[in-house]
Amino acid sequence: MVLRVILARTLRRASVACLFVILTVAMSGSSRGQDLPKLHYAGFAFAGEAGRIGKTFPNSVAINEAADASGISPLDRQLNLLVNSAKFDHFVLTGDLGNTKTGDALALAFVLTWENLAQEPVGRDVKVTADLRAEALVFDFQAMKVIAAYPFGLQSRQVLPAAPSPGAIREIFRSMYFGSQGSIFDAFIRTLKSTDIKRSYGAYAQVTAVDIEDKAAKTFAGFQVDPDQLKGFIAEAFDASLSKNVGIPVLPYLKGQAIGGKMSARFANGNVYNLALPAPDYQIRLALRGFKKVEIDSNSAETGFAYASYFKIGIDQPLAGKPYLDTDFKYAVTKVVPKAVEHPDDWGAYQESMLSLLDGLSKQLSAPDDDWIEKWGGGAATRPQLAAAAKALARCR
Repeated sequence: MVLRVILARTLRRASVACLFVILTVAMSGSSRGQDLPKLHYAGFAFAGEAGRIGKTFPNSVAINEAADASGISPLDRQLNLLVNSAKFDHFVLTGDLGNTKTGDALALAFVLTWENLAQEPVGRDVKVTADLRAEALVFDFQAMKVIAAYPFGLQSRQVLPAAPSPGAIREIFRSMYFGSQGSIFDAFIRTLKSTDIKRSYGAYAQVTAVDIEDKAAKTFAGFQVDPDQLKGFIAEAFDASLSKNVGIPVLPYLKGQAIGGKMSARFANGNVYNLALPAPDYQIRLALRGFKKVEIDSNSAETGFAYASYFKIGIDQPLAGKPYLDTDFKYAVTKVVPKAVEHPDDWGAYQESMLSLLDGLSKQLSAPDDDWIEKWGGGAATRPQLAAAAKALARCR
């Protein structure tokens, strides 16, 4: 059944009005079951302040500009096609309107949270890394309140003979949305298929602070890295790993927002909404302490290096004043650099180290590995802290 496009509608309950968006989707045979949560599909949205969307997501916004005759944007159209053909076992996804009088007010949206492009010289070539990160966001469109967020992402890496033009960069991001070899929308569908979405959750976790200490800042100063973008990268990476490996939803990381603040989202049709965030039961603090590069081997043709990143990570329950985890972690990756390469991609190696550390730590919260903890964590003293944090976060399922 093809549903009519509904851009905005006012629902009233006891003289209180709330606005919500249900965007176009041709819904087919999604899973059925009276006991399954029913979600209303709300389409594609950009996260952040409306006035900064173009600066935050320049390539995605440009790709999304041309709407078809029915007013549907390219990104919404592509996402609708994939959602329409997917089958979900854990919830019912529909394109019809909800009814707030009966409590039928849960919505699901694809929310883009981060777009980034990095270029680094590799000998005479240029390494180009493009990132997209997003969330499967479940929210109550009557209360305009976030219920859960399941983050995921996609990265594209390629080595080019010269720095790409603005048009070439645009095509890189276009392929990340429309490519046949795996797109960010494919990642959205995979995330939904592996997610047990509920109508409500007993507890919430959120990265509430990302700090970059002076030693770390001095290292990446020469890489033309924006500190705010790096903080977002770190928070998004840990959110995605935590959600995937521990199997819990997370509240979105909002830089500079007070606890219990609001998340802004602009949907593809131009409507802007502020969604309230519940106060997190568990706060996560990530402090990037520094980096280290060490030569570990060398011969006449190449040199081996170890690239390490260092974090201090805390997890606590603020209302109870109870800390669960507060310790240092490190992780090193190795890289072999040919002697002919004058400028190796050090920043790419440091990023790999950070991602590996954050992913490895989240795995320790679901399946502890004593060898990993001994090598990269604080050893025996860290083991009980991780166990306590894992038990606490399990309440978010």
